[in-house]
Amino acid sequence: MKDRFKQILEHLGASASEFADKLGVQRSAVSHILSGRNNPSLEFLQKVLIHYPQISPDWLLLGTGNITRDSSVSAIQQKEMPSDLIEVSVEARKNKNTDVKEIKPSGTSSEGPSPEKIIVLYPDGTFQVYSSRNT
Repeated sequence: MKDRFKQILEHLGASASEFADKLGVQRSAVSHILSGRNNPSLEFLQKVLIHYPQISPDWLLLGTGNITRDSSVSAIQQKEMPSDLIEVSVEARKNKNTDVKEIKPSGTSSEGPSPEKIIVLYPDGTFQVYSSRNT
């Protein structure tokens, strides 16, 4: 993971401190990731993908493919996170709200494909996978 972050800095032509400032994280957080002392948190990875939408999520998370998104990626996939979703996330953290709020992208109907899988990530690093497949 640390090598991928070194490649991101090289690709962006940015220093570690510039990168940290752009993401709004402490410079020591970036330093610890680059040294291999810490792995990035989910929140850190989300900030990278929000502030640098050209970075490929597959490459960042899995190390597969190219550092930048394929040019054939649809415009919908390249959009930044909707502001209403960011506001819900921030507000939920502030209030430690556990309620689930459904957010539908504008211009979509309630009829459409249903989720195949939902992954719930917990602050302690554990997760739970809910699958719609009948087994």
